[in-house]
Amino acid sequence: MSSFTFPLALTDFLDLLPISKLVLDNPEQVEASGTGGGEIITAELAPQLWTGEIKLTRMNRNAALRAGALIDMVRGPSRGFMVCDMTRRGPAFDPDGSYIAAFSPVISALNADNLQIKISGLPAYYTLTRGDMLGWQYGTSTRSIG
Repeated sequence: MSSFTFPLALTDFLDLLPISKLVLDNPEQVEASGTGGGEIITAELAPQLWTGEIKLTRMNRNAALRAGALIDMVRGPSRGFMVCDMTRRGPAFDPDGSYIAAFSPVISALNADNLQIKISGLPAYYTLTRGDMLGWQYGTSTRSIG
């Protein structure tokens, strides 16, 4: 019997599901209202929370039971899983992630505005472009993607 560590790695969950479509979204949790003078007022109600929809391919009964068992395994608190855009598993420069696989980049600096980071440990001339996704873990149970 296998033992699992949560959040489940891609290879222990997402890669095992017969996925036909995966859509991810990170909507803002904001409320907007207007004043009588025409001013728009906005307020952040809560931190952004990733949501998504996964559609599975048609499958036979045995395959459906296996997929259902995997899905049941992540139900409940503290039973998360790693996820990525299945059509873009790596940056445009390195689509399959094979070039960076031998390296261990880290976030070495965070600007005061919390909007820019400096990454060290990348291979020489490794290029990240607008639209590339990054994921990182911090603390014991927090994951981010941006």
